Amino acid sequence: METTDIINGTFSLIIVIVSFYVGGYIASRYRKFNRKTLLFVGLSWIGVNNGWWPSAISFLTTLIYGKSLPDPIYFFIGNAFIPFFLLIWMVAITELMYKDQQKPILALFTIIGTIFEIFFFYYLFTSPETIGESGAVNVEYKGFVSLYLIFILLTILITGLLFVRESLKSDNEVTKLKGKFLAVAFISYTIGAIADAMIPLTLLTLPIIRILLISSAIEFYIGWIMPERVQKYFLKRN
Repeated sequence: METTDIINGTFSLIIVIVSFYVGGYIASRYRKFNRKTLLFVGLSWIGVNNGWWPSAISFLTTLIYGKSLPDPIYFFIGNAFIPFFLLIWMVAITELMYKDQQKPILALFTIIGTIFEIFFFYYLFTSPETIGESGAVNVEYKGFVSLYLIFILLTILITGLLFVRESLKSDNEVTKLKGKFLAVAFISYTIGAIADAMIPLTLLTLPIIRILLISSAIEFYIGWIMPERVQKYFLKRN
């Protein structure tokens, strides 16, 4: 592996670990607060970082065995579960907003996800090169897969900011503060994910982009959990 691959794989592994920790912690809080939306939100955060799972795994297999993941396995790990996690996110959003429109919204995303899965598995078994091309630890997706990933990013950004808008309307200062952190989280995640896919990953750009993605997880955690220290620090200054 080249130096860029090592840095890429290391950061992918960090992103996966952080996302599992943040998502798992948020999900675990649903019992304490009796809020099932926390379970959905936590699981969906783990899922939106699904794209870095195969990169992290391929990095480890290359380090240990000297071989990266075969393309079909890489593509499967990185894409097969995405419609499911997106649906969980939409369950969370429609629990928080648009409860009266939940069934048609979830039905629409189920249909879109099913169509994606049909095409994805068809090409995965017949011509994986149609899906994308992978390197030692990274991948470049093509065609309908790249379009679906853009659709997911836009869905998360738009629905996330709609929820933030409602939070900022609250009279509760803590709720407003949560909304501000979530706004930063959704924006930084979207910018980081787009940059990760579109900008050449070099020794300069890689750390910047991946640190931005890692920071989005921290902001997301604060926005949902709001540690007391953070709350006191920011509200004192206001």
